[in-house]
Amino acid sequence: MKISNRKIRTWIRLIALVLLITSIADLVMYSIEGSLSNYALGYLGLISLGVVTLVYVFTGMPIFKYDAETEMVEITSQFALSKLFAKTSYINKKDITGFKITEGLLRKKLEINLTKNGQKVVEDYSITFLSAKQLATLKESLQTITEANKVDSYKDYLFI
Repeated sequence: MKISNRKIRTWIRLIALVLLITSIADLVMYSIEGSLSNYALGYLGLISLGVVTLVYVFTGMPIFKYDAETEMVEITSQFALSKLFAKTSYINKKDITGFKITEGLLRKKLEINLTKNGQKVVEDYSITFLSAKQLATLKESLQTITEANKVDSYKDYLFI
């Protein structure tokens, strides 16, 4: 099962382009006496950069990709403008022990519980910009995986 919200990338890039054009226009207008830009003292570019930074801080990495069609689950979380800080994880389905979806005021977060080398590990991913349908599909897929792992672990316990 594949889930991706890469379609919003174009909207986020468009918003960034509009902010860039606004900042350049602000710098040009700053030199014109009596313009609106004189009241902001030419800081519209910094204000725009601050707004973009705050959005990323509160929402996390907006681009999310989930692929569970093979035995390894691939989860990628990245920024819309660059893949520089992308977080990609390949997790064996049998290692997933549980999951939790946290919904805050501005941010939704997926926490996956898994075992790595016999130790319990929690990995988290931002899923803020997933639609309701994609979120339901993600829950269903992860629920299926965790239930299958519980049945398998119970069978192993009975075998011993």
